[in-house]
Amino acid sequence: MPSSRDLQYWLALSKTPELGPARLKILYEHFKSAQNIREASKQQFMEVEGIGPLTAEIIFNAINQIDINEKLAWRSHGTVEE
Repeated sequence: MPSSRDLQYWLALSKTPELGPARLKILYEHFKSAQNIREASKQQFMEVEGIGPLTAEIIFNAINQIDINEKLAWRSHGTVEE
């Protein structure tokens, strides 16, 4: 079973508009965990087959704009995120 931290990383990745199911699968196959994807550098993204410099930068910037704690805040307040 994944750790709660890994689940938090998956939540953040799933909320990243630039990452659809196909791209997430490719990234997971390369990096082997959601945490590794979340912590990857632009250069590391470019090492993934089919991801060039522009796509690597878009993914890197999008992932690093997601605030995991903000996405989890609805849990403690009992409200549904929009």
